[in-house]
Amino acid sequence: MAATVVVNHSFVTGDRLRVIADVTFDSSYPSLGYPFAPSLLGLTGEVDYVNLSGGMITTVVYDAFYDYVNQKIRIVTGVAEVSGSLAGLVMRVDAVGKGFPVSNV
Repeated sequence: MAATVVVNHSFVTGDRLRVIADVTFDSSYPSLGYPFAPSLLGLTGEVDYVNLSGGMITTVVYDAFYDYVNQKIRIVTGVAEVSGSLAGLVMRVDAVGKGFPVSNV
């Protein structure tokens, strides 16, 4: 039960870090979402926002939101939270907060 994170770009503006990353999900969606600590993106302090793009596998469209309180990515289709495999689903993350740039290279 893990999501793989690849940081594509990070930008520093003042005391804020903006990170663009891709998150690839696996075959077992955990109940109430994937754990997703801001530190995975290099964010070490307060998080201003986390925006997730939608994704699609075959003909099913998925949407996602970040649960700030529990630090999880929650994925839904329609009005219901998903269950089961999300293998092959990739979503783009755009996040801003306090932190330091990280690199996957």
